[in-house]
Amino acid sequence: IIVIPLIIFLKSKKSERFINWFEKISSYKMGLLLSGLPLIILTVVLKRYYPTGSSSLTNLSETFFYRYFFISGILFASSKIFWLNLKEFRHLHLIGFIISTLLFYSYYFIPNNIVEPYLTLSVRWDIWYALCSLLGWCFVLTILGYGQVYFNKPSLYLKRMNEAIYPFYILHQTVIVICAYYIIKLDLNIPVKFIILLVSSFLIIVLIYRFFIYPFKIARIL
Repeated sequence: IIVIPLIIFLKSKKSERFINWFEKISSYKMGLLLSGLPLIILTVVLKRYYPTGSSSLTNLSETFFYRYFFISGILFASSKIFWLNLKEFRHLHLIGFIISTLLFYSYYFIPNNIVEPYLTLSVRWDIWYALCSLLGWCFVLTILGYGQVYFNKPSLYLKRMNEAIYPFYILHQTVIVICAYYIIKLDLNIPVKFIILLVSSFLIIVLIYRFFIYPFKIARIL
């Protein structure tokens, strides 16, 4: 609701100058990657004041992080040039995604006693949030870029998958939590539990959608 004025602005002639400016930035090889800098910097700054992972609207660090992706999606959708640039630079974005993934997990698994003498706890958290933001941004750019190649074509399969997106979104958390409640009690290591949770929750959501939502108009509307 808050960003409706932005959507109206982007659809009006008043936005031409702004869109042209943003299109120019996105046309540079590093343009879209560097567009993630405000996300990284402001997330790190806001996390110092709002460190929790609360989903409350007043938790500005979380609110800003997710709204940045949301508003970026609205901007990308406002011009075909953005989509073309996402496609053109997809290989570069993939390299960025691989590098950020390696940095993310290297930092995640590095023992605390190695970095403690050199970095304060506050700085270590800053690095963590910066890497989270970098990885998230590179991941989204990569997915959208390769999506232009493999999914940007008429397909009955894609049409049906698109219809299933919202039911999946509504169902996923409830199903995952219920499955996890029982899986977590199993005497297995975490990677095995994760795989069991991933497979079981996915199959259950598919079955619920296929037999209790998809065949019925009322269920689909709801």
